[in-house]
Amino acid sequence: KLQETKDAWDADLQVLEETRVQIARLEDNLRRELDSKKRVETMLRSYKDEVETLNEALKIAALDIAQAAGEQLESDEEDEGEEHVDGDQATGLSASKPKSNAPKAPTTIFVSEDGTYRVNQDRD
Repeated sequence: KLQETKDAWDADLQVLEETRVQIARLEDNLRRELDSKKRVETMLRSYKDEVETLNEALKIAALDIAQAAGEQLESDEEDEGEEHVDGDQATGLSASKPKSNAPKAPTTIFVSEDGTYRVNQDRD
């Protein structure tokens, strides 16, 4: 009977040791998974910051382009006005056209979140 108890005791000790080894292995796997998760979260945070920076740069570029387009549009309109006056003088017309003192319609530039824009001539 004493031998049976000793054998049962030894078997329990072996199961206990195997369980300890399994626990250590699982804890090691858990630690590696947590480290991996932290690295992925850090990388994701970095990518999100980069996307935010690029979005801001895109918006700034779109606003700059829209402003330049508006200035170019105004410049083209002024050039067209000068061409009409120059064209009249070139054909020998002596009567000058009266200049309109009416204010120019303002130009509105709409910039979308994706960076595209459109130019509207506001009409009163």
